[in-house]
Amino acid sequence: MTYNMNKPTTFQREDNPTTQAISTTYVEPVKSRVHVGFSGSTAKIYYKYSCYAYQTGTIPLFLHVKLQKSNDNFSSDIEDVDGCNFNFSGDTGEYPANTFYSAFNAMFVIENLDKRYLRLMIRSFNSSMTANLHRSTQWDGQTNADVYYNPSCIAMEV
Repeated sequence: MTYNMNKPTTFQREDNPTTQAISTTYVEPVKSRVHVGFSGSTAKIYYKYSCYAYQTGTIPLFLHVKLQKSNDNFSSDIEDVDGCNFNFSGDTGEYPANTFYSAFNAMFVIENLDKRYLRLMIRSFNSSMTANLHRSTQWDGQTNADVYYNPSCIAMEV
């Protein structure tokens, strides 16, 4: 068996990120946008974005997540990628006793990608289910700690 090791791959991450608030309006998480170099319109692309999420609303976390594509770096040519959307939710405990903290991972395999840029978009289901990404002040029972998770994104042709 032989492998083609010359396929395009993009990896990026943000060191020491600031907190990013997620409300009811779609926002692009830090470092989720990638330029994809691919070998043609039949390319199959693996896309994975990782970050840290925690609820800030009064009821458990519930986020809508979708992947978008573009040829002009999202200035005007913006399309949702068919089948690349999902809901991300926290546990069902009473807030704040069971506040939800999690490493968040969005992973998609896109067949026949016909655009050069990909990005993730996230929004909260409603204003009572908001979230923050990347940073928290909660660690090991302490509220003065500064905990962060470096968000990262990888896109590669498979």
